[in-house]
This record gives sequence, C-alpha cells and structure tokens, in this order.
Amino acid sequence: MYKQIFIILVLISLSIGIYILIEKDKNRYRDRIETIKIPEITIPKKSIRFKIIKNQNNQINFRGIFSDKNTPIEIINFLNQYSIIDNKKSLGCTFMSGQVRFYVIDIPLPKDSNIIIGRSHFIKTVEDIYEALVTSVPQIRFGLAFLEASGKRLIRYDGNDEELIQAAIDAAKKIGGGHYFVLFIRNAWPINVLNTLKNVQEVVDIYVATANPVQVIIAETNQGRAIIGVVDGYTPLGVETSEDKKERHSFLRKIGYKK
Repeated sequence: MYKQIFIILVLISLSIGIYILIEKDKNRYRDRIETIKIPEITIPKKSIRFKIIKNQNNQINFRGIFSDKNTPIEIINFLNQYSIIDNKKSLGCTFMSGQVRFYVIDIPLPKDSNIIIGRSHFIKTVEDIYEALVTSVPQIRFGLAFLEASGKRLIRYDGNDEELIQAAIDAAKKIGGGHYFVLFIRNAWPINVLNTLKNVQEVVDIYVATANPVQVIIAETNQGRAIIGVVDGYTPLGVETSEDKKERHSFLRKIGYKK
C-alpha cells in the first residue's frame, strides 16, 4: 500500500513539475504587443521573441520568431525599419516555417564602367548576350558572368575585357543566387544596349543599369539566394527648381540626346 501511495505522489509531483514548466514557457513566449528600443528606433513588437546576435565573423543577425498573426507585408515593413546598410553585416529573421537572412552587398565598379544586373533562365544567355552586345555597339568592351541555378551550378562567363570579366565574376560570387547575370560595360552606355538585352530570349528581368555605386539586397533561405532589390546611388536631396530644369534640358542637348 505504501508503495502505491509513493508511486501516486511521484506521479503527482511530476505532473505539477511539467505544468509549471509549460506555464513558464508560455509566459516566456506568449504572443504580445510591446515596444523595444534599439538605438534611436522604437519598433512595435508583434512577434514572440527578438534578440540580436553577433557571430565570430562580425555579422550582426537580428532574429525574431514571428507569430501567425504577422503578414508578409508586416514582416517586410518591420525589417525595413531595422535595415543594416553595411557589407560586413547581415540582417537575419527566423520565421515559423524556416529562416531567412538578409544581406546588403556592395558591388564595386571598375573605373569608367557601367553595371547591368539582371535575371535570365538558361546558360544560352552567355552567348546570346555576347552577340547582342557586339552587334549593337561594335566598339563595346564588356565582361559578363551568369550564375547557373541547377546542374553543375557554375558561374559561366564571357566578354572581351579581362578586367571587366573578373569584376563580373567577383560580383556574381558575392550575389550567389541562381539565374542572375552581372554585366560590366565600357565604351558604351546602358541606353545603347538595354532594349537589345531585354529582347534576348532568355532574359527575364533587369534590376539596375548604372554608373553609380551599387548595393544589392539579398535574401537567403535554406535553398538559395534571391535579389530583393538594388540600391542605385544615393537618396535625393530635394526637388528640382526652374534653373535645374533649364540645366537638365541643356545637358541633354549638349550630349546630343535631344535636338
């Protein structure tokens, strides 16, 4: 009889212990709205838990386990409020269904070059873009790198300028997402080749065409990487005045683009 009482008491104690642990866990991870302050930023907290992690590579990962009540737009807006613009840092966020990390990657441009970044869907892209460029602007110098998304998953490349080819390969390695291409050009301008590139059968999209400093915003999942957007140059300083309009009109005529 004492043995049975002892077993019952042990079972009751275990049940109470498990109940306390469960309640403690609920209190710790309960979905509630509160506010956290991060250097000069106040962010409405609609998720369960947040923390900032700095790893051994000096990457700062901002993590949050989001509740089912958060829509994708709310999450994107939340991340936009805490964007980290630095090539050595990453912005990470843990979702219920898995993990997504965000990176901001600086793409250096070789001297006197323009960059075009786009998406295409077949390795035939490399030869077709080569032909499209040299037939559009015979004197063009360029380097092209294309990131293969399946099969051998190689960075395919071509061009007629070794410096630009290497720059395109280096940029492609940084981006690291399948079916993107990076093109550096000289002795021509994007305006001379963009329509031709858009008409290449394999080309799906063009993200940027510029001589400005470029940052590529990358999202990384357990499958691979995707370009979320591109930062082209800097933010505006104001709205043009009547004098600025005159200057713009004059400039376009000076370079021969308008009569």
